[in-house]
Amino acid sequence: YRESVGETYLASKEPAVRLVAAAAFARSPLGKAMLPELLGLLDDRLAYVRVWAVFALEDVLGRSLPITEYDPRAPAEERRKQVAALRSRGRR
Repeated sequence: YRESVGETYLASKEPAVRLVAAAAFARSPLGKAMLPELLGLLDDRLAYVRVWAVFALEDVLGRSLPITEYDPRAPAEERRKQVAALRSRGRR
């Protein structure tokens, strides 16, 4: 197996499983290592998954994500740009 259970859960077809995984990583010391995967949830097709992903990311990052930085209600293309910007900030 190449993926951990957590990675498998983050990629689950079931939204509730993705949410549970995000919440678990938010409380885990492994959360920072999973930032790329957690950021991927910000592009989820379901708005409520995106919102809960914001909560998880805020816990991992130790700060809030203002609506100007990421808006879970924004159109898909705008969200993708915002996620790309967040990813690039994480590499610096």
